[in-house]
Amino acid sequence: MSNDTDTSGGNKPITPNDFRDLASVIDIFRTLGRVTVLEDTTRSHAEKIEQLMQWGSAIPHIEKDVAQNTKDLNALGSRHTKELNDLGQRLDKNVNELEKQQTNALNSLGIRLGKEITDLKNIAHTTKILGYIALTLAGVIATALVAYHYR
Repeated sequence: MSNDTDTSGGNKPITPNDFRDLASVIDIFRTLGRVTVLEDTTRSHAEKIEQLMQWGSAIPHIEKDVAQNTKDLNALGSRHTKELNDLGQRLDKNVNELEKQQTNALNSLGIRLGKEITDLKNIAHTTKILGYIALTLAGVIATALVAYHYR
């Protein structure tokens, strides 16, 4: 553009007021751009606040569920403890019974073995006596045979 005043084409020269007006319009657009950003930020914050409020309203329900789960777990733990104690008592009883049975069986076996050992000792003693008798008879018979033979 030139500084000439040309009125033929409808173009007017730009005045300092025009520059001020143009700067004001630019400032308005810049401000509107910032307002748009602020609106977007406000909307985002409002959504986050709404989400936090929803989460906050869920906390009492979660606390109730946690309390119920804790109660259920404690009851389950108590039941398992009782069952394990009962099982331990039954096992102790069974072990004691088996111990008594084994002790009785071993005692019975020991008594039988003792009797058999006594019987074997008696047999050995009887065999020894019979051996002495047999040797004595053999000596007597040998003497009689020798006497008969040399007669």
